[in-house]
Amino acid sequence: MKNQTLSVAIKYGLMYALCSIVLRLIMEYSLTTEQMVSYGKWASLSETILLIVFLYMAMKELKALKGGYLSYGNGVGLGALLGLTGGILVAIFVLVYFSKISPGSLTKIKEIQSLEMDKQLDKMGDQATPEVEAQMRSIAEKSTSPQALFIFSLLGSVIIETIIALIMAIFMKNTPPEDYNEQLKVNS
Repeated sequence: MKNQTLSVAIKYGLMYALCSIVLRLIMEYSLTTEQMVSYGKWASLSETILLIVFLYMAMKELKALKGGYLSYGNGVGLGALLGLTGGILVAIFVLVYFSKISPGSLTKIKEIQSLEMDKQLDKMGDQATPEVEAQMRSIAEKSTSPQALFIFSLLGSVIIETIIALIMAIFMKNTPPEDYNEQLKVNS
């Protein structure tokens, strides 16, 4: 049974990672920095929608493989494994892409962060002391290295997918009747 869960998680984790990478590349090469700032929240939303769609399909397939039954724990475990599989692949892509293939793309990310930070500092008004601004910029600089992006991609995928799985498993679960295991033994 564990092999079923793992194989389904790997299958849909691979599909999620591929779609996520393609989405990131499309955005990278088709949008300007200003457009990325405007559409950044939509990009995050579209990645979350991808996670939801692939998790739903994975839960549906696992449920079918288990004779129409899916426990809450199986659903949550599947979500965590799917997030881990997809997260590892996307994180490796991010690391290789930003460190070897297109290191200049980090400049674009830093520009986007700087624009967003300027908006936040304007909202803070008088509270935005030079010390606060310096600290914010220091944190932003450290969080845009390829290694930091690797960690954020991996953790973000696992955490978000697990949270989505916690919710989705409530609706997808279908616990077998108490005598289900005995029926399986009789039918074997």
